[in-house]
Amino acid sequence: MFTFIKKYKVPILWCLGVMIFLVCAIVAQFKPFTYKGSGIIGFFSFNSILLAMTFSAKEKGNKKIMIFCIGLMIYFTYTTVLRLI
Repeated sequence: MFTFIKKYKVPILWCLGVMIFLVCAIVAQFKPFTYKGSGIIGFFSFNSILLAMTFSAKEKGNKKIMIFCIGLMIYFTYTTVLRLI
């Protein structure tokens, strides 16, 4: 089980992030979310995609992309927290 997750964690995170983003983009056309709700959904979708990019860069040994992705994750977390305040 854990070897499966370790082997396929990057594709799983990519699929999860893209699915959350697409479903929320379709649902957002009907505007059921508040400003805070859309921020939380964006937080989960973009951070899961950035987490997949970070793991992918780690496997390839690209430190610049890892630092860039971690910086963007911190920025998205910061903006989401500001929306919740």
